Amino acid sequence: MNPKELIQLVNRHPSLRSALVGKIKVAADHTLFELDASYEAELLKQLRLARFKGNPVRIKRVT
Repeated sequence: MNPKELIQLVNRHPSLRSALVGKIKVAADHTLFELDASYEAELLKQLRLARFKGNPVRIKRVT
């Protein structure tokens, strides 16, 4: 997943469209990104069942 695809995934959900995404770090097997903390619960809720290129999206909070 590249940064553009990540933003598109987040923007598929109307309740997340105004969320501010910060730094994005793409690795071969995962992607890390910063998100406005006020959207954390909504992001976890909305992306829980999301799919990317046919694969389920696994999302968790990293501190």
